Amino acid sequence: MAPLPATLRSWWRMIWQEQVTAIVMATPLNENGTDLCSRYWAPSPVSGRPELSIGYLRTLLQIEAEDGEKRQLMHFWMYDWNPRNPDSLLYCLRDMHLSEKQLAKGGPILVHDSAGVGRAGVIIATDFATELLESTGKADTLGIVRELRQDRMALVQTPEHYLLVQQAIRLFARTAGVALSEIEDIHTQPEGAPAALTDTSARSGAIEHISMQATKKVNKKKKKKHRLSFRRRDGEDSSSDDSDNEGSGKKKGRNKNKGNALADKLRGLRQIHEGDDDLDNNVV
Repeated sequence: MAPLPATLRSWWRMIWQEQVTAIVMATPLNENGTDLCSRYWAPSPVSGRPELSIGYLRTLLQIEAEDGEKRQLMHFWMYDWNPRNPDSLLYCLRDMHLSEKQLAKGGPILVHDSAGVGRAGVIIATDFATELLESTGKADTLGIVRELRQDRMALVQTPEHYLLVQQAIRLFARTAGVALSEIEDIHTQPEGAPAALTDTSARSGAIEHISMQATKKVNKKKKKKHRLSFRRRDGEDSSSDDSDNEGSGKKKGRNKNKGNALADKLRGLRQIHEGDDDLDNNVV
């Protein structure tokens, strides 16, 4: 997520602590009168002037700690984000890795937009996929998104973001000489039928299916927990009935009525929770 005025010190503390070597920013400072990100870097670079490339601005920054230690890092501002053209995205990623080699090695690259799940997700997923293409010759886009969402929920937020990742992968494959048939871009719907990349509803279903599967797992865990709780309560009721047999007849009748009411209540709760199976089966 983008830093705000109140979090600027923490932002730079994180960059210093994690030894970040490059920052990729994919958000405007403000949009339609709303501030989306504070300008956390100096307007002038360390030397020369900012370099304007296709769709992004590259600036060499220098940060200095209180003890006088200085470090340099490269800042890439993707100010001209085009959701239908992956060219500038691939240029920026290539430039980013070249700068990473020129500066301190081993440090992480920080990627952010305004919310932390949309454009940032596209950049991270595309970078991940292109590295896989270079090393293995294959890239499973849907599998990559699933894996990334284990760490950041809702990353690659919309079907349009997902499509841009695939467009970038295909463009990279053509320029790198990787056969397009080796890119695993046919994703499977919940019913098991393959869907073409050009099918917008299929793309939407593929993205939504990831979230739905996670939701169903959580619901099943909750349902199992409730059923275990019901079993314990049933056991407690039977033991209390045994002890009640030793009491007076009046007390027995009163407790018996309470027990029947509790049993009816538990049966109703079981029916509600067992009905979740039907709900789960209808979720696609």
